[in-house]
Amino acid sequence: LIIFNHWIIIMLDSFLPGTHAGCLSVAELGFLDRALTEHSDKHALICLHHPPVSVGSPWMDRMGLQNPADLFSIVDRHPHARLILCGHIHQEFNSARNAVQIMTTPSTCVQFTPSSTGYVRDGSPPGYRHLQLLDTGEIHTGIARIE
Repeated sequence: LIIFNHWIIIMLDSFLPGTHAGCLSVAELGFLDRALTEHSDKHALICLHHPPVSVGSPWMDRMGLQNPADLFSIVDRHPHARLILCGHIHQEFNSARNAVQIMTTPSTCVQFTPSSTGYVRDGSPPGYRHLQLLDTGEIHTGIARIE
């Protein structure tokens, strides 16, 4: 948990041994709920590796978060949650659920082709997402590529 200015950043472990998919344990979900409850006066950025929503790539969607309903049952009760930030899919993706933005970031190594049905490398260079978290709860973001 990182606390600064008007924000908390909550980092969750979605590692599921023996698979490429992810899952949030009861302990991680409890940690999330406590952090959001104890810091309801701050905007919240929630980070985990596995996306909790479909990204439109069937092969990647099978490796997403396996218990998204458990995550959203907590997030939905906390209106100060602003963003869920994920990796895993090696591509940029932007979505929203209710008032919460959901974003992924490109990989700092190889990229995967969006909307593909199987493993296909994209020719895009490595990249990353940068964020500016404003005191108002707004988020400015962009993608940078490394040639």
